[in-house]
Amino acid sequence: MKKFFLVLSLLVILAIVLNPKGAWDRTLLLISILNLEISNSEYAQVFENDKITSYIAKNRGDFEYDVVKKFMENKEWKFKEQMGSGLIFEKKDETTLIGIEGVSDRYTQWNVSNEVLN
Repeated sequence: MKKFFLVLSLLVILAIVLNPKGAWDRTLLLISILNLEISNSEYAQVFENDKITSYIAKNRGDFEYDVVKKFMENKEWKFKEQMGSGLIFEKKDETTLIGIEGVSDRYTQWNVSNEVLN
């Protein structure tokens, strides 16, 4: 297990040092995966800007969307339906769509509008 974290840490350092275009996004993703692996949390935040907040979770096969559903329910949004890799939620008279993207066969990432989180 220590070897895994050492190798992952070295990869992150190399990505930061070499930093080709777009590497910063991948570096944030690697750091978030590392955080997810060493924590007991079901998800980890990847980044936040003034419009969206991005999260990553472990892919749980047929239950891969359950983490997102639980996350949104904690924000008082009710799951309505699934459309492909998108989940539709409602809160009072508002509706929002959360798109879920497979990062690899082990992880999924989703972005949430900061308006939804408030």
